Amino acid sequence: MIHPLNKYFDKIFLISIKRNSSRLLNFSSKYPTIEFEIFPGVDGKELFPSIEFIKDFPIDFFKTNNLSFDRCKVWNKGQLGCAMSNYLVQQEIVKRKLNKVLILEDDALLLENMLDYFQSAILELPEYWDLFYLGFNPLSKWSENSFTRFLLKLKHFIRPTITEGLSSGNLCKRYFPSSFSTKLNKPGLYGGTHAYALTYEGALKILDIDTPLKFGFDTTLMYANYNMLLKSISLKKPLFVPNPIFDTSLVN
Repeated sequence: MIHPLNKYFDKIFLISIKRNSSRLLNFSSKYPTIEFEIFPGVDGKELFPSIEFIKDFPIDFFKTNNLSFDRCKVWNKGQLGCAMSNYLVQQEIVKRKLNKVLILEDDALLLENMLDYFQSAILELPEYWDLFYLGFNPLSKWSENSFTRFLLKLKHFIRPTITEGLSSGNLCKRYFPSSFSTKLNKPGLYGGTHAYALTYEGALKILDIDTPLKFGFDTTLMYANYNMLLKSISLKKPLFVPNPIFDTSLVN
């Protein structure tokens, strides 16, 4: 029996690193009917193990891997590994001319009771899209509360700055998600890259935005969504969440 995710997506990549083999085993055993291809991620800890800080990496490393030294030098190794892993996924999608690709991190937890919701939601998808969020973390935990949402809008209207490297301007209309259809939103500023999908055109656009690589990947998507550089859509309710039994590799 074909899993609903495989029915819609042409390819599913599961990003995993050798050190986290238990996560891969957990995902495989938990969802045996999902067909996916393992995408070997970059383990930040394995990059120059004798060097603690990225700013001390050989300068040729940044040139060879299309990395911005000025940007990446302040990250920790986990952040660099995550950003590079997603960057390589975009390159692979373009290289293989893949379309409708679901990208999962190995700690993604599928909310199986939401599969019917997903199958209804994809009927509402526009014909052309670049980025489709199936899992996401709103930038603010207060975004769904009407009073605190008003305060955040006021704050970002008065001082319209998201984070270094992103455009400034009036964020009131783009900071929060807005309704696209019954089960879909136009995304706001979302963190997290545990479950998202790209088309070939979407991957091309992201590579154009972030080459050389200069943002953490979720920040790249925030930048693109804020500046309306991508045709982005999200589920109103996530299909995937980070598995709470695993620690993030961003810091470990």
